[in-house]
Amino acid sequence: MAMSPEGVIRYWSNAAHEESYIEINAGLQGHEGHSLTQALPLGCILTTTTNALYLMTPIGSGRQLSVTCRSLGTSQGMLAGIGRRMSSFMFGSSASHSNSFSQSIERVHVSDGNNVDGKMLHVLTGVHLQVWSISDDEQKILFDVNIDKIFRDYMCEVIWEDECDPVDLHTWMIDLQVNGDDVMIMAACWNLDISSTIYFVFGSLDMRGVPQSLSSFTVIKHTAIYNEGIEKKLAQYRFLFLDAALSLAYVHTSDTILCLSVSEANQEMENTFKHTNEKILGAGCCDGQAIFFTKAHGLLTITATFENDFTFDLTSLTVNESAWKDESAILSTVGPEQLLDMSMSTDDNQRIKAAFLLCMRKNIKDAQAIVDEVLPSSILPGHDCFLDRLVVSLSRQLVDDFPASDPRWAESVPKDMVSASSSLILHHQLEDKIKALQYFIAFLKTVGLWNRMHSIAADEQRVPTCRVLREHAEKLAAAVALCELHRVYAQTSIHLYLNHN
Repeated sequence: MAMSPEGVIRYWSNAAHEESYIEINAGLQGHEGHSLTQALPLGCILTTTTNALYLMTPIGSGRQLSVTCRSLGTSQGMLAGIGRRMSSFMFGSSASHSNSFSQSIERVHVSDGNNVDGKMLHVLTGVHLQVWSISDDEQKILFDVNIDKIFRDYMCEVIWEDECDPVDLHTWMIDLQVNGDDVMIMAACWNLDISSTIYFVFGSLDMRGVPQSLSSFTVIKHTAIYNEGIEKKLAQYRFLFLDAALSLAYVHTSDTILCLSVSEANQEMENTFKHTNEKILGAGCCDGQAIFFTKAHGLLTITATFENDFTFDLTSLTVNESAWKDESAILSTVGPEQLLDMSMSTDDNQRIKAAFLLCMRKNIKDAQAIVDEVLPSSILPGHDCFLDRLVVSLSRQLVDDFPASDPRWAESVPKDMVSASSSLILHHQLEDKIKALQYFIAFLKTVGLWNRMHSIAADEQRVPTCRVLREHAEKLAAAVALCELHRVYAQTSIHLYLNHN
């Protein structure tokens, strides 16, 4: 589906047949179309520059094919009277004069709803986040939250250490991404009374209820300086949040890509890619791989490596097949039959492993069912309980596992073992283990086990379970560093030997 600014909708039932399409006028009554957001199987959400929302739904087939247009907006409520899109970016949203500036829709995001045929619609404006439930025959607003006020409080506390008044800030709600039950929002802020620096932040909200606070808040290293044209630049910012476990995000404008971590522990991952005469036309992701549609190179995939640099796979029309494979080799070592046997096993360790693998394959429903059966919520948190011992045991197995495809370990690999790596290169094996451990922690959070963990007994001491998992990650990081040092000094030794001879 494509849209012209005048509201002419063109729909192809099969994009391979370029000449076969239908065309209708959405009847925007003189308003200008701004964006289309995919909401399959319902259709697409059309947004206008005057902040009206429409659901465009293809119906029928063959010669009877048509597209219906259904208004989702109401004359009352948050969306009523919203002005043009650039208003909040030109002046920022002011808490003390919020009625003086109209608030535009900055971002519309659609995700799977609780119902089979329903969708969740997230509408981000300069002040509010509104959540809708839409289906074929009904629509309703679930709630709207003044996220601007929430963000202001965190910004004052974290950035300026409570030495400013939240009403003195100029803020911009820039973009959002939905990740399971969480919504990640990118925002910017500027305090005129203190400096001309604009700070960029990421905040996460738990959407299982009406959020009253942020579940995470991170100020990234990237900043900007306020000037006459900065508002137009801020309007171009978008981000891709690829994976909760890796906390990896790609922030991009029309000519710049930033690779950074939204985790406070890994701020050094921020990098910039800029190409002369290049322009980014669009961006998306598939199976954890960032994909950018660019003017000069067509489809461009970008991957953050361990050395905090970028590698590029440039393609035209198609993407390298390897770029579409799952990031962790752990999926490729377990077939469907083995996964089914693990999920039906009488060994709780094997069943939680199966739940972990199902979660990695985006089958959250079956993974949660296994966890609820093995570790029901009726089990209260406590020191050295079964839940904590099981979590630590699985984490240790990921750290200590044998590379299944490496012939050097062939005699040591246990039967039916799930390996985290299929690489033959030691450095890559360690990186795969780090990635598998990150996925494991994300799994614990996704199925609700992370907040239930307590502590275990270690060396006659009571140690928090999360600290044990952190120690596992530190050991892997140390191993990678030693491996890199060995490579560097081995090359130095060879160089000295050759010079000596």
